[in-house]
Amino acid sequence: MGLLDRLLARLHPQAETVLEVLPRRCLRSRYRHSGCARCADECPAEALRFGPGQVLVDGRRCVACLACVAACPSGALVARDSRLDAAMRGVLSRDGPLECCCERGVRSGRELLLPCLGGLSLEHLAVLAACSGDVRLHLEHCRDCRAPQVSELLARRLARLQALVSQAGTTSPLPVQLITQARAEAGDAVTAPGSDHQADRRAYFRVVREMSRQAADEARGALREQAVLPPPPGEKQAPPRTVLLRQALETVDIQRRGWLLPLLHTLTVDESCTLCGACAGMCPTGALRNERDDQTKRLVFSWAACSGCGLCQDFCRPRSIQLSPGCPVADLAMDTITLVQREPA
Repeated sequence: MGLLDRLLARLHPQAETVLEVLPRRCLRSRYRHSGCARCADECPAEALRFGPGQVLVDGRRCVACLACVAACPSGALVARDSRLDAAMRGVLSRDGPLECCCERGVRSGRELLLPCLGGLSLEHLAVLAACSGDVRLHLEHCRDCRAPQVSELLARRLARLQALVSQAGTTSPLPVQLITQARAEAGDAVTAPGSDHQADRRAYFRVVREMSRQAADEARGALREQAVLPPPPGEKQAPPRTVLLRQALETVDIQRRGWLLPLLHTLTVDESCTLCGACAGMCPTGALRNERDDQTKRLVFSWAACSGCGLCQDFCRPRSIQLSPGCPVADLAMDTITLVQREPA
């Protein structure tokens, strides 16, 4: 398939599977009794099923909406197209109104271009709201796509995020709008009223060049070659959106932190803990760590690395661990928190 054909194919309802599965990060692979099914529950195409300790993707059913990637708490499902993560990193340095769309929804060329808006997780939505203060997600073309359910998925996620924020005591509504109805005629696609005509033309053709470059990369198979590789054995990493949340907390003002804090997590451990260390070994992100010196044994928690997957809580035999949403502001000043500390008998 040539470059022009590949570019045109991006506007056609057919698409290739765009997922990479990292088994060592999957909760089902790490713990055989895990009942996690968040990816399959979120998939609108029923393209995911489970084998023994693994997630299987049916490429014939997958509609490339990335909903499963947004739902996976441990980063076991990764998009081969890295533009979402790159775009979200760029959001950290932006302020002011922000328009987001997929390639079908480009109007002026000034939009933040994403592979599919179905890949926007709760963390992404919160960071967009906190960094921009005025976000519009353009979903006008979803109904003509292979994944028309993306509008409904995002509406549910936004409602869930607003509920979490409200429960945490932040009364300000999230400044995120879902635009599902076309608001302009076809002739207004390049130049918006009151805008700089030449600037908009440059921006529009910049996006066309970006789409062409992406199509060329796919045609050469570069996306598969550049897919995110699993960390080496023994090395743990927090998912990119968990890292993004921490970075956003350092960037936004105090008033906007209220949209981010409910997505952090708190761990508490009661006296039944035996300090066996199994929870730290099971944790896929490195948020729990065992420390020991000559006199003391500790279980240490890093709130910034916790994705809230709950595997530590499920695996703990004495049921000593309690995972809760939100993070006390006082804990933000500490990189790690000692949960349990005991002297040797």
